[in-house]
Amino acid sequence: MGVRRGVVVVAALGLLTGAAGGDRVRDWAQGRALDGTGGVVGFEHARVGGEYWVSLPLQANVSGEPLTVLRTEWVGVPQGVRVVGYGVVGVREMGGYTLLVADDASFAQDNPGVRVHEQRPVPVPAHGRADSYVLARVRVTGPVQDDLAGYRVWYRQGSVVYRQDLEWKAALRLRPEDEGF
Repeated sequence: MGVRRGVVVVAALGLLTGAAGGDRVRDWAQGRALDGTGGVVGFEHARVGGEYWVSLPLQANVSGEPLTVLRTEWVGVPQGVRVVGYGVVGVREMGGYTLLVADDASFAQDNPGVRVHEQRPVPVPAHGRADSYVLARVRVTGPVQDDLAGYRVWYRQGSVVYRQDLEWKAALRLRPEDEGF
């Protein structure tokens, strides 16, 4: 009787753990509607303890059906970098799409009056581009040897939610005086 009860408890815990596991458990439909062209942005003057805004691509829909981007996040985050959060900024607010890696002070100085909003759904027309894009706020916590690499997008097209992994890199390098950290 004790073994049977133990098996039931383990099975129940496995079910609860699986339900809380998020993306690993859920079978997302594989997306192909977003342009997968990769790119690289970089910043060679990062400092340990500094926080930076890093732009992700302006999403382009290559399909004949509109979609709504629900969420975007970096897939590969190197040691020495921590993602603090994500936000969305409008192309009009920024005066166009900007490839950007900037610390808080320079971002505020170069973009007076621009506010980065919490990540929210962004519509993308069929065969068109979004009017907003995602910025990731990252903190440098130590030496950075690798790049932020690859990002994942969840989007709704029709009644189906898709997940698509895309290429993009952001190279954060420490300024020379911080390299010996």
